[in-house]
Amino acid sequence: MVCHLCIYPPCSGGCGEPRPQRRANHAKHLQKWFCQHCNAAKQCANCAGPLPSNAEAGTWCATCAYPPCESCGSQRPRKSGYHVTTMPRWTCEACTVKSCPKCGQVLGPKAQDGALCLACAYPPCESCGRSRPRTHSEYHAQVMPTWTCAACQRNRQSGVPKKRLRRG
Repeated sequence: MVCHLCIYPPCSGGCGEPRPQRRANHAKHLQKWFCQHCNAAKQCANCAGPLPSNAEAGTWCATCAYPPCESCGSQRPRKSGYHVTTMPRWTCEACTVKSCPKCGQVLGPKAQDGALCLACAYPPCESCGRSRPRTHSEYHAQVMPTWTCAACQRNRQSGVPKKRLRRG
């Protein structure tokens, strides 16, 4: 024989209110059950809004725990790394504006943080303003901060004066 208190245990809120003896309230279907009084006391720890009956004390409602994008209102992902306590401010990918840290030019949404725009990543020849090759990463400004084209290098070696930097 099965114990009646095991099949229909009292309120999980600690008040001792007996659980109604209906099939939906059976312990195998509903492990925790809260009476109306204890269920009404379950409020969001942040906004005091209602919480589901199985929520624990100190829990935040989904709206407070995962607020939407500050710009457009898009839904924030409901994963632990996006919880407001971990990430207080969140902006969706579509609203995230990334810019070149050197000149401030707006970059695409898929640009990595700290990425340079093409003009800053591959600045032109210091002497004549000719475009720097972009075919190899060895010409990137982080690898080669200054660059002089082959023609200007030849002019330097032959003693021909430098040309003035073209202004575009």
